[in-house]
Amino acid sequence: MQGDLRIVAVLQHLETKIAFKAGKGEKSRSIFEIFDDIPEDDIAQKLKTKPGDCPKLVMFTKDDLVEKSFLCGDGVETKLHQNMGKVMLIAIGAYYVSDLEYPRIYCQLLGFLQQTVLGQAYTAQKTKAFVDALTLLD
Repeated sequence: MQGDLRIVAVLQHLETKIAFKAGKGEKSRSIFEIFDDIPEDDIAQKLKTKPGDCPKLVMFTKDDLVEKSFLCGDGVETKLHQNMGKVMLIAIGAYYVSDLEYPRIYCQLLGFLQQTVLGQAYTAQKTKAFVDALTLLD
């Protein structure tokens, strides 16, 4: 596993650890959709979202390398050409610059990155695992 996919693996692990898993309300889901070795003709189908769908990161890999990445949601897709660090900042920015709340399904990971990477306090509801992870970083 190389560069960007290692970062994704770490973020997916973090996502799993700090996710909303129990209790009332919608549970967390991964912000990542990763497809390996997909024929070019099938890519458009994998990018389709419905009106109102939350933006997510869709990546296409081949031979353990990210070949293409997109931010997709609400029936719109945007191709991203940046490295994974910049892609994650774009994902945060998709909500942040519009002053939108992160959707509950992604809020734990995006809120954690907001607080640790951007240095902006995440003030919405956090899981205990989220708080514990922040404590480990202090």
